[in-house]
Amino acid sequence: MSIILNFPNFLPISDSMHKELYPLLNNLSDGISEFTFISLYLHRLKYGYEISRLPSATFVVTGCDAKGKFFLVMGGIPQEKELCFLLENYGRWKNISQTLYDKFSDYITKLGYEPYEDRDNEDYLYTRESLALLAGKALHKKRNFANGFENAYAWEVRPLNEQNKVDACAVLDEWHANRGENQGSDYDQCIGALEMLTFTNLEGWIVYVDGKPAAWSLGEYIANGKMFLVHFEKAIDTYRGVYQFINRATARALPETVEFINREQDLGNEGLRQAKMTYRPCGFVKKYCTPQKKLG
Repeated sequence: MSIILNFPNFLPISDSMHKELYPLLNNLSDGISEFTFISLYLHRLKYGYEISRLPSATFVVTGCDAKGKFFLVMGGIPQEKELCFLLENYGRWKNISQTLYDKFSDYITKLGYEPYEDRDNEDYLYTRESLALLAGKALHKKRNFANGFENAYAWEVRPLNEQNKVDACAVLDEWHANRGENQGSDYDQCIGALEMLTFTNLEGWIVYVDGKPAAWSLGEYIANGKMFLVHFEKAIDTYRGVYQFINRATARALPETVEFINREQDLGNEGLRQAKMTYRPCGFVKKYCTPQKKLG
C-alpha cells in the first residue's frame, strides 16, 4: 500500500518513502540532480518539501525557497485541472526536464506560463573518461595537481561504508571548521547522507594519507546506471591537490557502464561556475522554469 497520498493531499517527505520512490526516480532518463530520493530527503527541511501522488506514476513535490513557493513534477505531466491548480497556488514550476519541455512547452504556454531555460540550476555533465584521465592541454593543470598529490603523499583509496563513515565525519568537521560560518554550507546534508548509507543506494570513496582520512566523495547511480551523480566531495585542503585527486579517484572507481558524471549546478555563483567550467563539461542537464505570474 502506498504511503504517499493522492493529489491534492500532501505529506512531508520521510525516509519511509524510499522504497516507493526510488524505482520511479531511478528510471527517469534526464538525470536531473534534484530528482532522486536522496536529494529530496536531504533538502526536505530546507525547502519544506511535501509530496503527493498524481495518476500514471507521477509525483508532485511542493516547496518554498528565497523566491517563494514552487513545485516539482517527476514522471508525466499533470492533467490540465491539476496543473492549473499547481501553477495558481504554488507560483513556479521548477526543474522542468528537457523531455517534458520538448513535449509540453506549447501546452504550458497556452495556459499562460511560458517556460524559460534556468541556466543557474542546470547540472554540469562530464564524461567519466575525461575525469578519470584528465587528458589533454585543457585539463593539464588538474592533471598536474592530481599527479602531484599522488607523488607527494602515501595515499590509499577505500570504499566509503558504515565502518569508516566516522572518518568521513572527521574530514567533514575539519572542512567545516576551516570554512567558518559562511552561509550556504551543506554540512547538515552531508551528515544526513552519511547516516543513510545502510539503506540507500549511495556509494562513495574515502582517501587516507599516512593512514589518516583526508577526503571523501559520495553519490549515486541515476538514469538507469548510465550516470553517476556526485552529491558531496569534501577534503582537508592542506593536502595540495587533494580535490583534484578525489575527483579523479571517484571517476576511476566507477564502472565503464557509467557514461557521464553529474556534478550538480552552480546556483548562479560565479566562483562555483568558473570552477566547474575548468573541468570542461561535455554538456548540461537542461532545466526549465515557469514565471511566478501568468503572462499578461
